[in-house]
This record gives sequence, C-alpha cells and structure tokens, in this order.
Amino acid sequence: MKITCFPRCLFLAALFLLSACSTLGNIELPTTPVISLNGSTVIFNGPTSAKNARAFAEFINENDFITRLQITSNGGDVFGGMDIGNIVHQHKLDVEVHDYCFSSCANYIATAANTVIVKKNGLIGWHGSALQPVFSSLEVPVYAKFILTLSGKDWEQEHQQYLNKWYQQEVDFFRNTGVDHMITVIGLMPGFKERRDAELFSYDVQTLKSLGLRIEFEDRQLAAQAGGERLVQIFHIEQDTLATLRSNFNDALRETNAFAD
Repeated sequence: MKITCFPRCLFLAALFLLSACSTLGNIELPTTPVISLNGSTVIFNGPTSAKNARAFAEFINENDFITRLQITSNGGDVFGGMDIGNIVHQHKLDVEVHDYCFSSCANYIATAANTVIVKKNGLIGWHGSALQPVFSSLEVPVYAKFILTLSGKDWEQEHQQYLNKWYQQEVDFFRNTGVDHMITVIGLMPGFKERRDAELFSYDVQTLKSLGLRIEFEDRQLAAQAGGERLVQIFHIEQDTLATLRSNFNDALRETNAFAD
C-alpha cells in the first residue's frame, strides 16, 4: 500500500504546484501559516495547503467574532484554497490584501469574500484554474510520469481524474460564490494571452465587478511591487466583449470535452 500511495501523492503534489502556485522567485512565504488576531481581523500569511486550511478553520471556530481576513498568500494547493474560501464565504468575511494575493488565493479566497479591499501597495493576480486545459496545456512533470509508470499507474488516467475532481469542485465553488468562473482564465484565452507581458493577470475595477467580484482599491491599482518587476497584466474588458467571451468559452469547453468522465 505504501509503495502505490507514494507515487500518486507525488503526482498530485506536482500538479498542485504546476496549476496553483505562482512561480515568482522573489516571493516566499512560510510553509506553516502565520495566523494571528488583531481585534476582529484574522491575519493569515502562508500558502493555501490543506494543512493550513485546517489550521485556519480551527482558528475561525475558536474566534467566531471575526469579520475580516487580512491575507498574504502566493497560492498553493487548489483544494486547500477552496477550503479556505468556503470558510470565508460561510462566515461572510471581508478580505483585505496588504501585500499580495496570487493564484489560488485570488481564485478561491478573494472570490469568496463579502468584499475585497486591496491596500495601497497590494497586488492581486490570477494564474489559471481547472479550466486551464481548455486554452493552455497543463504539463505533468516527467519524473511524475516515470514514477507512476514504474508503479503500474496510468499517468494520463490519473491526470484526467485529478482534473475532473478539480473541475467539479470549482464549478460548485463558483456557483456558490456567484463570481464568474471565467475570471480565472481570461488571461489565458486567445486575444489576451498574446497581449500579456506579465506572469499573472488581473482586471480593472469595472471588469472585476462585471465578473462578480466585490472589490475596492485603496489607492491606484498596481501591476508591480514597489521598485520591483511587473508581475500582473491588468485588462479592461467591455460588457459586450465579456458576453462574447462567455459564449466562446462555453463553446470551447463543450468542444474540448476536457472534463468528460
């Protein structure tokens, strides 16, 4: 049992890293989250792992008067991100971004918030989601394929099962939060991917609200950290263009049949 479990866990861990984590080399967070309390605000600094999601849940249960989450996260485990997001949505927490909220943090925590406030030097950016294979490949590491093959596993089947689970949970998540699922992948879509000059993507306030996010920026919206490289491409998308994108996206999803059982 241990021999077959290890490669599967390694394979899934590799996919988590590929699909959910920002690869921004100059941004590092502790593996174990730093969780503290300031009045009715919980402060969370760390990745969105399943372990960290459990720690966050325990902290919220012990302090049921909390109304706001101040977060700094560069993403992580997609399922851990959704677990944290579900807690945020259930407790109707406001989310405050002081430094950055990237990838799974943007996907599942910002989108779950009652309201989002991005502070003066804060950054928010998306990186992709379970919808990514419709527009861009999600490569499985060679070493994960090799280990699975050695253990008698079909890595392509494992990959598809992982995507199916991820996609179904995402569909339920975004249906519950009321935010447009497409927010996670517009920067990967034709006409936008070619225009990107940064690893992550985001949208101006008008577009974010059109996509269902309840968000405010304390100061002007930033695309780079102070004195740093450009990290986020910010798109403005008109309503009629969004409607066309939704139609094209739904057609692409049906045609690729990417998440068929």
